Amino acid sequence: MQVVLTGQCALSILTEMGPLLRALKEAGHDATVVAPELDDDTRFALHSLNIRVIKYGSPAKGPALLRDAAELFSLWRTLRVLKPDLVLCQGFRQTVAGSLAAWLAGVNRIYAQPGSFASMQKKGPFLRRLRARMNRMLCKLALSTCRIVFFQSPDERTFFRDKGILPAETASKLLNGAGVDLEAYPFAPLPETGGDFEARERLVFQCISPMDKDSGLEEFAEAARQVRQDYPMTRFRLAGTPESGANPLSSSDLSLWKTWMEILPSAAHPKQLLEEASVFVLPSCRNGLPHAALAALATGRPVIATDAPGCREVVLDGVNGFSATAGSAASMADAMRRCIREHEELPAMGKASRRYAEERYDARQVCRSQLKAMHLAHAGQEAVLPQTVLGSLLKRGFDLAVTLPAFVLLLPVIGLLALRVRSGISKDIFFRQTRPGKAGKLFRILKFKTMTDATDENGKPLPDHERLTPLGSKLRSASLDELPELWNVITGEMSLVGPRPLLPQYLDRYTPRQARRHEVRPGITGWAQVNGRNAASWEERLEMDVWYVDNHSLWLDLKILFLTVWKVFRKEDVSAPGHATCPEFMGTAAATAQADCTADDMSATQGNGTPPATGDASGLTTEHVSEHVSGPVAEPVSGQAEQAERAEHTFEKSPEVRKDGASGND
Repeated sequence: MQVVLTGQCALSILTEMGPLLRALKEAGHDATVVAPELDDDTRFALHSLNIRVIKYGSPAKGPALLRDAAELFSLWRTLRVLKPDLVLCQGFRQTVAGSLAAWLAGVNRIYAQPGSFASMQKKGPFLRRLRARMNRMLCKLALSTCRIVFFQSPDERTFFRDKGILPAETASKLLNGAGVDLEAYPFAPLPETGGDFEARERLVFQCISPMDKDSGLEEFAEAARQVRQDYPMTRFRLAGTPESGANPLSSSDLSLWKTWMEILPSAAHPKQLLEEASVFVLPSCRNGLPHAALAALATGRPVIATDAPGCREVVLDGVNGFSATAGSAASMADAMRRCIREHEELPAMGKASRRYAEERYDARQVCRSQLKAMHLAHAGQEAVLPQTVLGSLLKRGFDLAVTLPAFVLLLPVIGLLALRVRSGISKDIFFRQTRPGKAGKLFRILKFKTMTDATDENGKPLPDHERLTPLGSKLRSASLDELPELWNVITGEMSLVGPRPLLPQYLDRYTPRQARRHEVRPGITGWAQVNGRNAASWEERLEMDVWYVDNHSLWLDLKILFLTVWKVFRKEDVSAPGHATCPEFMGTAAATAQADCTADDMSATQGNGTPPATGDASGLTTEHVSEHVSGPVAEPVSGQAEQAERAEHTFEKSPEVRKDGASGND
């Protein structure tokens, strides 16, 4: 399977999702990293893992709205060329741009891992609050295209749910952060500080964070200044990360901080910095759960972290470090002073951090859980994919946009056909039958009758071919008997495109995979109807239905409708040689022996078992079903006595039901 991982920075993808990339390769998938920021060292490292990497254009100057639109367009072009089977978007910016670009490129399986939600916090000046509101709207739209949204902490998922950013129908899964490679970050003893009284003052407090005000760096700098006044030998170090923040620090701030704190270059690989540190500090106010914090746990470093959402997940107060109040420099300074005063406890805290990382943040466990959720644990793994909100809304909107005008325009035709059926076939012009729809919910399908209710001298229905009238044969050949189903589409019981609705008794005969055909609304036409259904076995037809469930999109529906009209016009596969309707579906084993069934809509034989010449070619073509009940079929009732009464009533009222009780298929 072709899998694309997209993020803002290729180095961040390699650092944070390296274990996932290796797991994808081990599972037999082809992985590609797509990002606008890429350096030569990262390109070489990814190529050494046999992973393709592509840099796409992203303008650095200009209005933010135009930059975002240009980046979206560039990413869309890239994905159109790659044609991936699955796209996983990392980070907030790529969750928006990547998800929308993938959806526009026709990618069916889209997943997102938004991470930090700082850009959606409505705090600060008016323009920033306005930008946050826009970010929420765009993120909600992007997440509606996703199969599953991965969150790295309970706080993160709660925020997205409470603020209405995560659509209620979109599936989500909680991960323990992005995970950390325990082999890449082995446990390292704390650095020696000497055995004299001043040893406690020689501690090194390390912060690794994006150079952004939302990362709490101003509070960290102020806390460091206060502590240095009491403990002048204590060292404080700040290193940036490859990610660029939305609210960057000014150069004047950094110049001022250098008077009491070390400012280091970007920490692309923080292993050495962590090994040299005595305590890791996570001062963020709302930046989620960064990878550097997980690496610090794996390295065995005590942690000072704020109680901000996401950040508080990495510290067990008093066990592997200390907690501080988010946005309070004084609280952070107190936690630092406590580390200095109780420096003898730091080694035990470091070991506790390592155990915590092994138990909760092991990248192997996180990757295993994530691959399973995306159905990528093994190449070719069968996927049971949750539906996307945006896809469902567009499909329903498309159905109404096409069906309502068509129904109004065709009303005169429907009226004339009704008069012809009433005068030439039956006074009851409609064939009605209960069928299972989405989620197995029963509804009554409507069609024009094509057979009479004629019986022999014993009151038994005549063979189908004797009851099928010339008018009925023409209606079926031209698919005009399907026109009343437009009403089923308008009421939301059916869709224009989807698996054909079969009989209720089949529900218990499906395998779990075959039963997934009911995850979407049934359709007038479908993927199986335009792909040689009359020459396919039951398993092949039902498999095509399940394939449609997993891959349906607006573009695929348009393709199926076009092929439907083409097949109806050419009258292809109206019936298969020697067959008109299909034997009853008895289950997978029985279906294997009936691979030559020829019904479009899986109709069952009626009367003496010789069905009329009908066809499938498209769901919109023939109904192929014997009209078993001349009047409306009541909803099923529970209880054996009531069922027996219902069956007796049906046999009395309907001459089109076989003596042996076999019911027909659509």
